[in-house]
Amino acid sequence: MIFIYILIAIILFFCFKLLQAKHFLRQIKEKNEFHLLKIEQALMLEPDNPILYCIRGSIYQRSQNFILANRDYKKALSMITDKTEYKGKNLKSILFGNIKYTEKPHPWVKGGPKDLSNSGLAYYLIDRFGYLRYNF
Repeated sequence: MIFIYILIAIILFFCFKLLQAKHFLRQIKEKNEFHLLKIEQALMLEPDNPILYCIRGSIYQRSQNFILANRDYKKALSMITDKTEYKGKNLKSILFGNIKYTEKPHPWVKGGPKDLSNSGLAYYLIDRFGYLRYNF
């Protein structure tokens, strides 16, 4: 009988964590809408600035939209030279890492970048066990 109570408690705990992750993801998406608007305005003024594409890709990455993040990182990569630095680090190596991450954020994800922006479970797993990429 105690085993059943323990099992129910564990299931309820994971349900709570999943709902909490969905709530946090919704909050992040709402905050990122404002930041995306600002970056879009800056991109209208400076469309050749690769750092702005990196920042926008980072915002998409935080929102779990890996398709758009991957696209922006690749666009920024095509705009930079080998010696471009950002905060003392080689921007090209940072972008290679972020592109690789957005194509496969989990070991079990197959088929290239995916839009996981509506998945609370994916957010929870990435936030807790991954998310080791460089954020601009």
